[in-house]
This record gives sequence, C-alpha cells and structure tokens, in this order.
Amino acid sequence: TEMFSHFFKSFSDAAKCNLNIQAEGNNEHHKIESIFKAFAKCTLKGSSTLLFSEIGNAPAKLIKELRKSGDKPVLKGAYIDSSVFIGDEQVNSLASLKSKEELIGEIIGLLQSPAKNVVSALQSGGSTLAGIVKTLQEKEG
Repeated sequence: TEMFSHFFKSFSDAAKCNLNIQAEGNNEHHKIESIFKAFAKCTLKGSSTLLFSEIGNAPAKLIKELRKSGDKPVLKGAYIDSSVFIGDEQVNSLASLKSKEELIGEIIGLLQSPAKNVVSALQSGGSTLAGIVKTLQEKEG
C-alpha cells in the first residue's frame, strides 16, 4: 500500500484535481492502474499523444524543437522517475534536466579532478625541483 499511496499523492498533488479512484481489484497493480486511468481522465482532454523515452528529457527537448515552427504541441503532463510534472509551463524545466548518463559523467569528472590536480602538482613540482638542483649544480660547478 506504500507504493499505492505514493502514486496517489504524486498524481493528485501534481494534477490539482480530485481523482476519483475506483480500483477493480485489491492488489497493487489494480490500484496503480486505477490511478493512471483517473489521472488520464483528468489531464488528457482533447487530442493527446503519449511519448515514451529511455532518456527523461528527450520528449521535452523534442517539443521545444517542434515549437520553433509554431505554438504546438502542448505538454499536458510527464512522469519521470516517480516525479509528476503537469502543465505546459514545465517544458523548459524538463528540457533542461540532465540525463542519468550526463549526471554520472559529471560526478566522475568531479571525482577525477582532485586526483588530476595532485598528479599535475607532483609533475610540475618535480620539474621545478629538478630545475633548482640543476641550477645549484651549475653554480657550484
């Protein structure tokens, strides 16, 4: 029931509509399916298209690209990694979301940065130290 409660709260809060849930069965699958049906009835009025993507921000980027030639399509809602987004005003924020791969790349870059700085400092310090030793040898020589 925790999963059911999570879906129900997410959709009803985001949709700002009164979802009338009538589950056809007692298991979680039936309850969640009922939530999706009520959510669709509340938000998907008129002509609607559903976009599915492995990358969370890809549909929003596509919508922004299509809008360069007009004011359609309009975003009615999005469900990304257990987060619900309702309304066309969400397009820009959704399009600017970074993909999982981009976030992992940034984290790896941040983790590698200190190590690169240490190696760089050691390498430059080594050449500086070698230069000092060479200069001292030349003065003594």
